[in-house]
Amino acid sequence: MSHPWNNLNSGDFEQFCYHILRFSGFQDVQWLGVTGGDKGRDIVCCKTERVFRQRTVNRRWIVQCKHYKSKPPTKAEVSEWLAACHEHHPDRVLLIVSRAITANFRDWMQHIQREHPFEIHVWDETELAAEYRHHRHRLVSLFPSLPKVSRPVEFYAVAPLERHIYCNEYDEVGFVVLNSDTDADAESRILEFVEFIKANDIKIWKRTNRKKKT
Repeated sequence: MSHPWNNLNSGDFEQFCYHILRFSGFQDVQWLGVTGGDKGRDIVCCKTERVFRQRTVNRRWIVQCKHYKSKPPTKAEVSEWLAACHEHHPDRVLLIVSRAITANFRDWMQHIQREHPFEIHVWDETELAAEYRHHRHRLVSLFPSLPKVSRPVEFYAVAPLERHIYCNEYDEVGFVVLNSDTDADAESRILEFVEFIKANDIKIWKRTNRKKKT
């Protein structure tokens, strides 16, 4: 199967994964692979997890990126990497593989979990493709060899003077433009609004509904 990252070399693939982790909410993301001799660490990072309503925990992650164009990693390679991870005492480890891995391989990784003091996670081409689709609009500006985004914004005329605007690459956020009778006018006003947001601080006000006492 052809994927956008297939044309990246190993170093670029590590940077590709580095940026995906940044965009996915990881903090203090550091790419170590460029220095060589990473001892099982291509990327190190942290992520804050909520364990109770009023309590969060900062988890340390070690990430290894394997860009295989013809075959998935072997059990021996993964075992060697996991052994190297012990030296760094992480809370979580993540193996990112550019190819598909089998269900048997996932079962084996789950089985060996008991041999290690940290949680083991894996992304293969399926998880990586989902992350790519979500962050594609950012990644294409960083990696010229990736396919360009073609017209990701769509306009929907819901009412005569009301237009809803959504992006195919970003499902969670959209715009509603009122008193606009053309797509060009709506697009111009959105771009103006985006520039306004970039130039100002954003503060979220929580609206509470209070019932009047009778």
